Amino acid sequence: MRLYRVFLLGACCLLGAASAQAQTWGTVTGTVTDSVDGAPLPGVTVLVRGTDFGTATDTNGRYSLELPTGRYTLRFSAIGFSTHIDTVRVTEEPSRLDVTLASTVMEMEGVTV
Repeated sequence: MRLYRVFLLGACCLLGAASAQAQTWGTVTGTVTDSVDGAPLPGVTVLVRGTDFGTATDTNGRYSLELPTGRYTLRFSAIGFSTHIDTVRVTEEPSRLDVTLASTVMEMEGVTV
């Protein structure tokens, strides 16, 4: 009986490992630029809604995310720019999503010292 339990436990572990390795991944890349002059925007936060995945753009405004295949909503945000939300389908083939962000101007009342 004990041998049977050990065999059953081993079979469950092997099946779990096989299904974990069966998940396919893909890559989403792109560039985030300023909508006014087309300049690349470094430091833009790119978050994948409903997951713990995220990244930030590099000094050339480029980002790259490796995700399990599926459909995702990406949120692009940076200080001084409006937030942009877009949907991307991730497949085993590389996906590309370029984004432009519009600057936001906020006026504040003057401060008297």
